[in-house]
Amino acid sequence: MPVDSGVGRQLAAMRELVGGVISGQEFERSWFEARAIALARAERVRRSFQRILDEVFYLLEEEYDFNPLTGRPDGISDEELLERIRLVLESLSQLERRDRPV
Repeated sequence: MPVDSGVGRQLAAMRELVGGVISGQEFERSWFEARAIALARAERVRRSFQRILDEVFYLLEEEYDFNPLTGRPDGISDEELLERIRLVLESLSQLERRDRPV
Protein backbone atom coordinates (compact mmCIF):
# COMPACT_ATOMS: atom_id res chain seq x y z
CA MET A 1 0.00 0.00 0.00
CA PRO A 2 1.58 3.32 -1.02
CA VAL A 3 2.20 5.43 2.07
CA ASP A 4 0.86 8.58 0.42
CA SER A 5 -2.46 6.93 -0.49
CA GLY A 6 -5.51 7.48 1.67
CA VAL A 7 -5.50 3.86 2.80
CA GLY A 8 -1.76 4.06 3.45
CA ARG A 9 -2.40 7.08 5.66
CA GLN A 10 -5.17 5.22 7.51
CA LEU A 11 -2.71 2.41 8.25
CA ALA A 12 -0.06 4.91 9.33
CA ALA A 13 -2.51 6.55 11.74
CA MET A 14 -3.35 3.14 13.24
CA ARG A 15 0.35 2.36 13.71
CA GLU A 16 0.96 5.79 15.25
CA LEU A 17 -1.85 5.29 17.75
CA VAL A 18 -0.60 1.85 18.77
CA GLY A 19 2.98 3.16 18.89
CA GLY A 20 1.99 5.94 21.28
CA VAL A 21 2.85 8.69 18.79
CA ILE A 22 -0.65 10.19 18.68
CA SER A 23 -3.64 10.35 21.02
CA GLY A 24 -7.07 8.89 20.39
CA GLN A 25 -8.38 12.31 19.41
CA GLU A 26 -5.53 12.83 16.94
CA PHE A 27 -6.07 9.33 15.59
CA GLU A 28 -9.76 9.94 14.98
CA ARG A 29 -9.04 13.16 13.08
CA SER A 30 -6.15 11.68 11.06
CA TRP A 31 -7.99 8.48 10.23
CA PHE A 32 -11.09 10.29 8.97
CA GLU A 33 -8.94 12.73 6.92
CA ALA A 34 -7.15 9.77 5.35
CA ARG A 35 -10.49 8.04 4.71
CA ALA A 36 -11.75 11.16 2.90
CA ILE A 37 -8.65 11.05 0.68
CA ALA A 38 -9.20 7.36 -0.07
CA LEU A 39 -12.85 8.01 -0.97
CA ALA A 40 -12.05 11.07 -3.10
CA ARG A 41 -9.45 9.09 -5.04
CA ALA A 42 -11.76 6.06 -5.30
CA GLU A 43 -9.03 3.85 -3.86
CA ARG A 44 -9.91 0.17 -3.87
CA VAL A 45 -8.72 -2.65 -1.67
CA ARG A 46 -9.68 -6.31 -1.40
CA ARG A 47 -13.08 -6.96 0.16
CA SER A 48 -11.60 -8.62 3.27
CA PHE A 49 -9.31 -5.63 3.77
CA GLN A 50 -12.20 -3.21 3.29
CA ARG A 51 -14.29 -5.04 5.89
CA ILE A 52 -11.54 -4.46 8.44
CA LEU A 53 -11.32 -0.76 7.53
CA ASP A 54 -15.10 -0.57 7.89
CA GLU A 55 -14.74 -1.98 11.41
CA VAL A 56 -12.47 0.96 12.26
CA PHE A 57 -14.98 3.39 10.76
CA TYR A 58 -17.81 2.03 12.90
CA LEU A 59 -15.57 1.86 15.94
CA LEU A 60 -14.78 5.56 15.64
CA GLU A 61 -18.24 6.62 14.53
CA GLU A 62 -20.33 4.65 17.01
CA GLU A 63 -18.14 3.60 19.91
CA TYR A 64 -15.39 6.20 20.39
CA ASP A 65 -16.64 9.63 19.24
CA PHE A 66 -14.26 12.14 20.88
CA ASN A 67 -16.17 15.06 22.41
CA PRO A 68 -14.20 18.33 22.18
CA LEU A 69 -16.47 19.96 24.78
CA THR A 70 -15.51 17.49 27.50
CA GLY A 71 -12.02 16.72 26.22
CA ARG A 72 -12.65 12.97 26.21
CA PRO A 73 -14.51 10.36 24.22
CA ASP A 74 -18.23 9.86 24.77
CA GLY A 75 -17.90 6.10 24.35
CA ILE A 76 -14.98 3.77 24.85
CA SER A 77 -11.78 5.07 26.44
CA ASP A 78 -8.55 5.88 24.64
CA GLU A 79 -7.09 2.70 26.14
CA GLU A 80 -9.91 0.57 24.74
CA LEU A 81 -9.57 2.30 21.36
CA LEU A 82 -5.85 1.56 21.33
CA GLU A 83 -6.43 -2.11 22.15
CA ARG A 84 -9.10 -2.46 19.48
CA ILE A 85 -6.84 -0.85 16.87
CA ARG A 86 -4.01 -3.16 17.94
CA LEU A 87 -6.33 -6.09 17.18
CA VAL A 88 -7.25 -4.56 13.82
CA LEU A 89 -3.57 -4.30 12.89
CA GLU A 90 -3.08 -7.94 13.90
CA SER A 91 -6.02 -8.93 11.70
CA LEU A 92 -4.56 -7.01 8.76
CA SER A 93 -1.18 -8.63 9.33
CA GLN A 94 -2.76 -12.10 9.36
CA LEU A 95 -4.67 -11.25 6.20
CA GLU A 96 -1.46 -10.16 4.50
CA ARG A 97 0.35 -13.36 5.53
CA ARG A 98 -2.57 -15.50 4.35
CA ASP A 99 -2.67 -13.80 0.95
CA ARG A 100 1.08 -14.07 0.26
CA PRO A 101 2.03 -16.58 -2.39
CA VAL A 102 3.89 -19.60 -1.08
